[in-house]
Amino acid sequence: MKRLSRCKSIAARERRRKITEKTQELGKLVPGGPKMNTAEMLNVVANYVKFLQAQVGILQVMGTLSKNLASNHLSIYVISCDVLL
Repeated sequence: MKRLSRCKSIAARERRRKITEKTQELGKLVPGGPKMNTAEMLNVVANYVKFLQAQVGILQVMGTLSKNLASNHLSIYVISCDVLL
């Protein structure tokens, strides 16, 4: 029984070490991150990820609009050329 308990303790310690390591790594990516506590930093990161997701959505819409506009201009150009002929 002691051996099982010791294995669980070692596994828990390793999980905590990995969480700490990754939290510190994330903190280096966030402005002011190393000075924040974990809860504040995770809140800032979550808001930043939401912001980036919104930016991706905007860029996708812009790409679709630009393709549609380019396609419409091409159609107008082809029709104009047909009229001139």
